[in-house]
Amino acid sequence: MQMKSQGMPVVSIIVPVYNVGSYLRECIESILRQSFTDFELLLIDDGSTDCSGSICDEYAEKDCRIKVFHKANGGVSSARNWGLENANGEYVIFVDSDDYLLDGALDILDENASDLTICSFETFVEEGERCVHMQNNRILSDEASLRDFYSLNLNTILLRNPWSKIFKRNLIGALRFDKKIRVGEDTVFVMKYLLNVKSCRVSDKLFYAYRVYNISFFSKYNLGISESIYILSQLLEAYDKLNVYSLDFEKWMLLDYRLMCRKELDKHPRQWYKNPIVKSIYNRIKRRMGWKFRIRYALLSMPLFIRMSNFIKDK
Repeated sequence: MQMKSQGMPVVSIIVPVYNVGSYLRECIESILRQSFTDFELLLIDDGSTDCSGSICDEYAEKDCRIKVFHKANGGVSSARNWGLENANGEYVIFVDSDDYLLDGALDILDENASDLTICSFETFVEEGERCVHMQNNRILSDEASLRDFYSLNLNTILLRNPWSKIFKRNLIGALRFDKKIRVGEDTVFVMKYLLNVKSCRVSDKLFYAYRVYNISFFSKYNLGISESIYILSQLLEAYDKLNVYSLDFEKWMLLDYRLMCRKELDKHPRQWYKNPIVKSIYNRIKRRMGWKFRIRYALLSMPLFIRMSNFIKDK
């Protein structure tokens, strides 16, 4: 497919780049070899200290569809937002710089008309097995079917990230990734975008390859209590506006963000357990949880129990 006569691309592909010299060429090459050619590729170098920035410049010299932006390091949300501010396409696709598009992925744009398209994808470990996450073809175009789909998938990888999706730029509007959120900014962005979606296409088209690292998620992040509660507030606000129900998602909000601020929580448990947002989420799920969960959670909310547990662990 050739560029439109007015010179505006059909789709803007936004790639945030930070110190990924080992994987960046694979990512860029996967985009450039697509048979669908009506795109612009925005490479946002977020203050890389390795060779990533020069790799971006090298490719920009070879292909006029590539635009490179070098900026001070501000995090992945800042980089994606920079891309959104400079995007010109009717549609927007996000690609992480250590991942890549599968061959023929962009061909789906020839038949795209929905407010959101969610494609099938692969996950893989370096030199390891690949797992295909295949979706069934369907169009969701009424409120009930959209709500059911969100309820079933809100706590899965399918709706918790912006990749392997095609967004409409006009529906993104002023929506941006929250730069104050280090963990979960993807989910908040997608959930807020879903508020504008009237039609969603789910496709069996294999679109994206997502790299998985052998590292514990909870060892990677150490949040403060106030930071975790702020993220919960943003997630809960979007969740309530969607008017859906997912017990798994509610449990994920409460338990995972509790774990991510566990170091500070051990010292200041009341700051977490007495917070109105935390109590609100707990009250939603406790009636649907067993007594073991409720007793354990009650014990963990007691400062004396926490101090005794820490004392035993130290021994």
